[in-house]
Amino acid sequence: MTHQAQEIQNDKAIFSSILHVMKIHILPQEVADQIAAGEVVERPASVVKELMENAIDAGATQIDVFIEDGGKRLIEVRDNGTGMSPDDAQKCVLRHATSKISTIDDVFSIRSFGFRGEALAAISAISDCEIITKQREDESGTRVQVNAGKLINVESAPANTGTIFRVKNLFAPVPARLAHLKNTSTEMSAIRREFESFALTHPHIRFKLFRDETFVLDFPVDEQFNRVAAIMDEDPRALIEVEGTFPAVKIYGWTLQPGRCGTSKKSQLLWVNGRHIEDHKLAWAIREAY
Repeated sequence: MTHQAQEIQNDKAIFSSILHVMKIHILPQEVADQIAAGEVVERPASVVKELMENAIDAGATQIDVFIEDGGKRLIEVRDNGTGMSPDDAQKCVLRHATSKISTIDDVFSIRSFGFRGEALAAISAISDCEIITKQREDESGTRVQVNAGKLINVESAPANTGTIFRVKNLFAPVPARLAHLKNTSTEMSAIRREFESFALTHPHIRFKLFRDETFVLDFPVDEQFNRVAAIMDEDPRALIEVEGTFPAVKIYGWTLQPGRCGTSKKSQLLWVNGRHIEDHKLAWAIREAY
């Protein structure tokens, strides 16, 4: 066989191998759920964000967050909201399970946080989850346990009104994702930023944060002005209130007196309808005006 003929034969073998690899097949549900989870859960702070949003949507007046090993070993969010029925507690970890929308038109009038029904399904697909929840009118609570997206156990359990969502061993079913997490201190800093973001915009809710069984932060119910000063670690007298009303938009917030502003962009925080956003053009415009 000539050298050219050998190359042609090798090319055919490679092409045949590629065709074999490219054959269409349906992903197992477990794999599909874990891939979808990557769109929602980038790091432990993403889990904290989603669970705190659920607690706020449930009408909680107190939210306690417990973190161990930067969220890799444990993320636990407790609230005193409305809680869930036994049926809802089982459904909440299914994909596209939501109480917020029924038709596509509902999407354009939504005023709550989570509504797509993706977050809890995504979180439970890549961790060990335990939900303990109770409605005020129910005699007992419900405990639901899910491991890597699979329902393991459902039983009655003693509980206070509200919900405890416990996430253990985050990313254990997908070790490649776990390997890309930052060190514990960095992940904890990201969690703290999410925690403080909610505390800033919801001064009517008491927030507590615990790290490795140690008490870290406590924000009692207060005026938003005082909450801002506490979180930004500034003298309240140095804050200047900003407010403006336009035909379709109302803006308000606080800035520091000239000469006291920080040099880091991390001290500039923006929200739209209570949601924390990152918008470089808007942030630049505010800095220029300041």
